[in-house]
Amino acid sequence: LDKDNGSFEVFLANELQAGSLDNNLIRTLFSDSRGRMWVGTQSGFGEFDIITNKFRPIELTNNSGTAIISRIRENKDGYIYIGTLNGLYRYSPEEEQLSLWGNTGKHQLLAQNDIRDIMFDHAGLLWIATRYSGLVKVDMMPNRFEHLNTYTSGSATKVFKRVNTVYSDSKKTLWIGTSDGLIRFDQQNNQITKIKNNGSEWSKNITSLDEDSKGNLWIGTHTGLYVFDDNRRTLTLRNDIIEGSVNNMVDKLLVDSHDHI
Repeated sequence: LDKDNGSFEVFLANELQAGSLDNNLIRTLFSDSRGRMWVGTQSGFGEFDIITNKFRPIELTNNSGTAIISRIRENKDGYIYIGTLNGLYRYSPEEEQLSLWGNTGKHQLLAQNDIRDIMFDHAGLLWIATRYSGLVKVDMMPNRFEHLNTYTSGSATKVFKRVNTVYSDSKKTLWIGTSDGLIRFDQQNNQITKIKNNGSEWSKNITSLDEDSKGNLWIGTHTGLYVFDDNRRTLTLRNDIIEGSVNNMVDKLLVDSHDHI
């Protein structure tokens, strides 16, 4: 997108053209601290040179032969982490070295290889959202894994398994978007609770989370767009913002620096 004149340039996969994308289905994009653009597609991972408009694929090898990318992130040391539906990879751009974190042979690093989201929080901890085994917390120094898949509801302890997305807000509260509602993790008090609406547990399928400049949490779901005020504990449906779209399903959302959704 050329913001000056509003024109778009489209890049497509073309097996006869060197430097083209490997797949037209783009699942995630990430611009790292050095301005490099990383692309995750339905079938692979690579770097897109924004000067030459060329794509350089980087092969992710695993037992299944597939590499469907879910999320790309960077840690404070400049390593690129790639979450896929079949494991977690770490890539060193400087050394061009790739390593796989996953369930290989006798090494059980993750309870579940189907990764839906990854995120580094303010303290540099890695959080891994999995499809069937809840949330995984990884402390890199040393490599320590902790699995989180329960929350408190009154006097009961309940289980959550399918995590679609995870987000750390400006107050360092961790938000866990599941297929059955939104979970709040107060790390300071080690309390994990589920968000309620009108006194009952809210059970929407959460797809995406982001925060605006006022601290409101915007929530994408399969049935629409919501905003949550954590101070007042109020949840408001805002489908008026996406009125006119084909349907109310929100796959991804982003709040920009001007609070535009």
